[in-house]
Amino acid sequence: MFHNRKVNLNSSDIMILCPECGNILKLQECICQCGFKITKSSGIFNLHPYPEPVLMQPDIQYISYSPFALYYDDNRKIDSKLYASAAATIQPLTVQNSIVLDLGAGTGIIGLNLAKLNIPVITGDISMSMLEICRNRMENENIENIILMKINALHLPFPDQSLDGIVVRALLAHIRNWKRVIKEIRRVLSLRGRLFVIHESSSVTGKDYSSEVWTKYTELIEKQGKTICEKLGASTREALEFIESEDGIIEYSHEPASFNTTTSLDFILKEIQYRSHPSMRLIDKQTHNSAVQELKRLLKKEYGEAYCDLKVCRIVEQHVSSITFPFRS
Repeated sequence: MFHNRKVNLNSSDIMILCPECGNILKLQECICQCGFKITKSSGIFNLHPYPEPVLMQPDIQYISYSPFALYYDDNRKIDSKLYASAAATIQPLTVQNSIVLDLGAGTGIIGLNLAKLNIPVITGDISMSMLEICRNRMENENIENIILMKINALHLPFPDQSLDGIVVRALLAHIRNWKRVIKEIRRVLSLRGRLFVIHESSSVTGKDYSSEVWTKYTELIEKQGKTICEKLGASTREALEFIESEDGIIEYSHEPASFNTTTSLDFILKEIQYRSHPSMRLIDKQTHNSAVQELKRLLKKEYGEAYCDLKVCRIVEQHVSSITFPFRS
């Protein structure tokens, strides 16, 4: 299955479903007979032209990373070896000359690494801001075999059994109806195709500033009579158990890769400031901003002016689960 040569990727070779009526169309700028318009702006196909969710909506279905895109990408660059390793693990398991969908791709931390290994990639995400950063990185690194698509993982715009590879990392924790996403993946994956689930576990070496900061923030929220809500989506364990219940066969064909990573306290604070975690979705703006300002004051008092420069060091173990769904009619 190993990709040993570059595959030219043309959008017209990709078949999609019209998000409105379900007609099968070629991926290109067009108007479906139902009136739905497929547009392409600055290199990104838009198959989900709807507003992103407001954090305060109680029935929110997913978390958008758009407000956090630049900071998210800056920190992920530090861990570049981690994502290159995941791509290298996935490469020999992909079907020759097939297209891989990087679902919930964000800024392309996995998809770009796959493309560098001559695998044609669709990077799909619901955040236009994240996809724009991915596009800029493509241009800066002269990567051509990627198609960028704004899509909704709850309603994948691909025909049944039309894809031979799908990659997900840190996606299912951010979607309430995550079982629907897995069912959609199962629907569009071919009988020979594979789902690759990338997941990491970590342990902190040295002082755990990250846990300290999150604990302080939670306490400050609770002092105002509010609470951090329960998680939105699924843990990796929950997702893999459900996949097995859907007749998914999980293979663990490699040893987990181990890496040393470093995160600045500044990045952790920005994660909090931009409410990037699902558990923060129902905290109102006034309560949140008040807690963030007090948190910064407490950190400055305890660690001095340079508190943002403090580092959190971790040992990260990365796992890639390779999954097939062979028992389908």
